[in-house]
Amino acid sequence: MNQKYLIRIAELECQLRQKDQQLSLVEETEAFLRSALARAEEKIEEDEREIEHLRAQIEKLRRMLFGTRSEKLRREVEQAEALLKQREQDSDRYSGREDDPQVPRQL
Repeated sequence: MNQKYLIRIAELECQLRQKDQQLSLVEETEAFLRSALARAEEKIEEDEREIEHLRAQIEKLRRMLFGTRSEKLRREVEQAEALLKQREQDSDRYSGREDDPQVPRQL
């Protein structure tokens, strides 16, 4: 083979190694992003379950409060509502609903 072809082959082999390295980096990045997405989705689901639990707890406390006018129950309702609001805001931040008028929040 002539020298010109050998040089060209070496250049192409070098380019191929670079492309292989780039592909490996892309695959590693994809795996990392998929893992991060899965963790974020799990967090959102966990927050949604907690939000539903807090809503049920608030409803129960409201029913109890309706029957008795205890200050303690009123404080518990207010605390539960404050916690619910915080969890909803956290969940909105994780899920991308924050400041999005297209995505209504359940009441």
